[in-house]
Amino acid sequence: MKRFRFRLDAVLRVRRIREDAAKAETLLANQALAAAEATTAERDTHYQLTARPTAPMTYDELQRIRFGLDQAAAAVRFAEAQRVVAADTATAARSEWAERHRGVRAIEQLRDRALVAHRVEIRREEDRLADELAVTRHRERIGQQ
Repeated sequence: MKRFRFRLDAVLRVRRIREDAAKAETLLANQALAAAEATTAERDTHYQLTARPTAPMTYDELQRIRFGLDQAAAAVRFAEAQRVVAADTATAARSEWAERHRGVRAIEQLRDRALVAHRVEIRREEDRLADELAVTRHRERIGQQ
């Protein structure tokens, strides 16, 4: 019996490695997105809790409070911009992983078809050998009579 050998096994192995790398990149990108979302939420909470002018105060106190508010608002805007970049990166990584997965799946389907064809060929060979054996035994029985 012939052993099954798929001629694209090396290609399949390389594509699986590349798919695994894309999967790892996606996981890292998703972690970065989660961290960016957490940072944005944290900075927004800090902005919401930052003191606001509520009563008459000196000009210096007002400037200090406004400066703190401006800094907190800028931090929120910066964190949101970082979150958008992280979301875009994560989306691109997911697309890349999906593309790599489709490539692996296509070769796996070819491998599955080749394996089925190999099994059919082996079964036919076994049937042919069984037929030859039956014919030979029949001839031997006829020759002995």
